[in-house]
Amino acid sequence: MQVMAFVSLGVFMCGIPAAFAAVLFAFRRRATTDDSLDGHDHDEQRAMAVAGPLVACYRPSMHWFELGVTLRRVLVGVMVGFVPDFNLARSGFLELVLVGSLAVQHWLAPFKRARDNRLEELALGTAAFTFAVQGVWHGMNQLESATIEQV
Repeated sequence: MQVMAFVSLGVFMCGIPAAFAAVLFAFRRRATTDDSLDGHDHDEQRAMAVAGPLVACYRPSMHWFELGVTLRRVLVGVMVGFVPDFNLARSGFLELVLVGSLAVQHWLAPFKRARDNRLEELALGTAAFTFAVQGVWHGMNQLESATIEQV
């Protein structure tokens, strides 16, 4: 049973993101080199025809950004799933991932529409704020219970 668990972890945590990366870059390469659409250099149209939803919402130069989103999701999933209960390292790492993602999102603005960039920043900021408040709240509860035990 333990072997099956590790195989599943390998497939879901490494295999699927790696396959997703391979498909994304293969489609993008085919979209930029395939001349079957009309013989002209319409990079964005070709990417949409070949990769569709994988690159539809991103600027043409940011087609790879979906991999960053996938990496963020894997990191958050690993920390939430494998680090027991509340741990300062877990909270700090999650906060670092979320604030780092927010900074990269703001700096790169990968989406075609400014509204989509603002909404993603809002979502990341809300998640980072939630984890920060949770960390402070849990820390204050631990401090209060330690104070009560000493009295």
